[in-house]
This record gives sequence, structure tokens and C-alpha cells, in this order.
Amino acid sequence: MGRVLTGRSVVDESMLTGESLPVFKEKELTVSAGTINWDGPLRIEATSTGSNSMISKIVRMTVHAFHICEVEDAQGHEAPIQRLADSIAGPFVYTIMTLSATTFAFWYYIGTHIFPDVLLNDIAGPDGDSLLLSLKLAVDVLVCMVNK
Repeated sequence: MGRVLTGRSVVDESMLTGESLPVFKEKELTVSAGTINWDGPLRIEATSTGSNSMISKIVRMTVHAFHICEVEDAQGHEAPIQRLADSIAGPFVYTIMTLSATTFAFWYYIGTHIFPDVLLNDIAGPDGDSLLLSLKLAVDVLVCMVNK
């Protein structure tokens, strides 16, 4: 941190404040380390350095906030309902994937031979493609089961 002794200029403080417009500085106004002087010469007296500078304070505040988050994360344990949801979700996903794969295999290898008229439907495409029909039905199983 510093105080302008002489001079007038425009200073970019966006690194500290996020403000995109430069700020006018003249005698007796303060400037911070890390800002960019855009216009004219400034003579500055340092009023704080090292651990008392604005950058140092921001770093300390960030580190402090990070440590608070770590402590909160360490203290936060899974709720029993979360453990129940996790124990159900894993098998549920594998079951749905298996149903989708089974649907694909059935319609691609067996279903179109047992029910050949299904290939005349628009879902099988204009050429009655059993691969297209099987893929669409397998995706339908995934979408319908996930949305339940």
C-alpha cells in the first residue's frame, strides 16, 4: 500500500477489485501493489509492505477460507440417508445398464425374427434396419428408467 506524493495518473486496479475501468489517482490518494500505472508518473511513499500489504492480506484471507473449508469437510460425515442412497444407486445403475443391453440383444438377435412386422414401423428407419431399432429401444430403456 502506498500514498501518492506527487503526480496524476490513471491506475488499473482490476487485479485487486475486479473493476475493469481505470481509477484516477493524484496527491494524497492511496495505491496498492500489483496495480498498473497507465498514464503519467507517480511518486509514491510506501505505507505498508510485506505482510501488511493488500496482496498479503488477500492471500491470508484466501488461505484462511481454504482451511475453514478443509475443517468443514473433515467434520462433515455422510448422513445415514446418503449412505442408503449410495448403496441403492450402484446396483440400480448396473441393473438398468443390464436391462438396456438385454433389450438391445433381444431385438437385434431374436425380436426382429419373431416379430418381423416391427421393422415396418418408423422407429426402425425407412429401410427397416434392425440395428437402428435395437439401439433406439435400448436407449429408451435407459431414458425411461433414469427418469422414474
